[in-house]
Amino acid sequence: MKIALIHSHLSSRGGSQRYVIEIANNLQNLGIEVDVYCYEYNKNACYLELTSGLSVSKVYTREVVKNNAIQQSKQNLIKNILKKAYGNNFVKNLVNTFGIDYLYSIYSTQQKAKKVSDIIFNSKNNYDLIFAHEEPLSVYAAIKYKKISSIP
Repeated sequence: MKIALIHSHLSSRGGSQRYVIEIANNLQNLGIEVDVYCYEYNKNACYLELTSGLSVSKVYTREVVKNNAIQQSKQNLIKNILKKAYGNNFVKNLVNTFGIDYLYSIYSTQQKAKKVSDIIFNSKNNYDLIFAHEEPLSVYAAIKYKKISSIP
């Protein structure tokens, strides 16, 4: 049996990070193959002693955007324009009334989750089970992967 675990970030020492790492280690102790996927990973800051025997892959990080200066400058320009526009009470009320920020969040989550599930799918590993930690992005990525690969 092979299982993929998804957590948003393994970049600090926290309860949810330890929970996912402990699950991965316990499954490996039972002889089950486990791969851990996360968006951000800092090996030295997140239970180095517990993650040393795990296969941990970063699938989405902010570093990817930072390395592309042109894309970063475009994003900063858009962010600055949106901040200024959102400072206007009329625009702020319009955005809140029509749920534009909510719709953008759904769109953004869908795009990131698709990217994550595609990276997991393209890893050429056939998983029997996907376990996603509770945050929406990981759950959505797991759902996308499950649809692609037809697993429970």
